[in-house]
Amino acid sequence: MPTTSLSGRAVTPEGVTTEGFERESLSSVTGRAVIVALVLLALVLSLALPVREYLQQRDRIADLTTRTVATKASIDSLTAMRGRWQDPAFIAAQGRSRLHMAFPGEMPFVVIRPDKAAAGASAADSAPWYSRLWRTVTRSDG
Repeated sequence: MPTTSLSGRAVTPEGVTTEGFERESLSSVTGRAVIVALVLLALVLSLALPVREYLQQRDRIADLTTRTVATKASIDSLTAMRGRWQDPAFIAAQGRSRLHMAFPGEMPFVVIRPDKAAAGASAADSAPWYSRLWRTVTRSDG
């Protein structure tokens, strides 16, 4: 069991001081700990940027995948619409419903719903078809 001398040094029963040994082992442990900490810090710093880039690229890929799926859906919808517009019966139905057109010999008529008549149709609804068509063309031009 070490005892303490008057100078504050630890002395073993054999008379050997342990002050230098404790300082040496403490400084070597501290030095090793500092080196390990520096190596770990260097690893963390060297991996931080690549990991951040990886995460950003993964988010970007997910965003682009979502946009690609939406674009493909839009393309499919527009392709179906183009196919419908190739059908002469669809074109005739659109002309009848949108422009109030009629074939020669037919008598066209417009049914006025009571709820619109009671509420008072707006000026845009009561305008003739060619005025609405022209307004649409000028609006799309601007």
